[in-house]
Amino acid sequence: MKKNEVPGIHQLPGMRNCMQSLVVAVFTSLFVMSCEKQQDKGPDVLNVSGFRSGNTSEIVNFKLRSGKSTSSPVECYLLGSTLFDPSSGGYGYVDCHGMFFLMDPVSGDTLKAIPVPEYLSQTVVDSVNNMLIGQRSEAGFNYVYKINLQSGETEARNPVDLTPGILACTYFYNSQANEYVLMRSDSMLIFINPDNGEVVDSAKAATAPSNAIYYSARNQLIGVTYDATLDENFLVTLNAVTGQFVNQVRIQERNDYYACMSGFDPETNCYILLNSENKMMFIDIETGKITDSYKIGFQMQEYKFWRGE
Repeated sequence: MKKNEVPGIHQLPGMRNCMQSLVVAVFTSLFVMSCEKQQDKGPDVLNVSGFRSGNTSEIVNFKLRSGKSTSSPVECYLLGSTLFDPSSGGYGYVDCHGMFFLMDPVSGDTLKAIPVPEYLSQTVVDSVNNMLIGQRSEAGFNYVYKINLQSGETEARNPVDLTPGILACTYFYNSQANEYVLMRSDSMLIFINPDNGEVVDSAKAATAPSNAIYYSARNQLIGVTYDATLDENFLVTLNAVTGQFVNQVRIQERNDYYACMSGFDPETNCYILLNSENKMMFIDIETGKITDSYKIGFQMQEYKFWRGE
């Protein structure tokens, strides 16, 4: 997906990867929100990096407390291909010409640029072994790739049956188990060995959270769901191995959120969403209360939250 093609603002059901060019299912439902940012104290260390929507393509880094931003021009990117690499402090993405870029989000400097298969998406970084892992469709079959970030060489390419499709924005890498994890559209977690493509395990999740974030310290998957009967959104925390509920709370203020855009801040135990008014919402995962909000002032796509100067 190119940068100016923005997913709609709607309710948050699951999103399917359509396997050819990564199409996201459209969300439905519009919310209203009013929550003012609390008074901030301490250093300006809260950052979000992503793509700015508009007539030009650019990566932008926005400091939430001060509102300061820096930006650098880019051409295009694929939906679901973005990541933040804590080891390098780089924001990564696959462009629409088969290149993976790792950028310093503040300075705009290119930290890494390597060729990759076109439409490689659901990308993650194995920072221990310095590998890029992702999947793509080729002639009707899906393949999981493992690419050396130092040399650019493909170290593994293995077919994986992902029928009946996968969620575009719910995926992660478990470095302890060496497992690349995707969620199918039937709510099944699929645990894949990226070295040989073997599906080593699977688990039926209690629900299929959209915009899911993997929190490795607790081995949990945190995301948002929508209940059409109640017309409410819920924050759900799942055990990332079994897929079973750890916690579920109603988000205490109605809102509408963008697809494939979320974050998690362990220091505040808050899940982070961007609403239709371009406010960044910090939502306590234990209570569902919006504890803080920051006005961005422009639309961002596929942002990643990180702490640092």
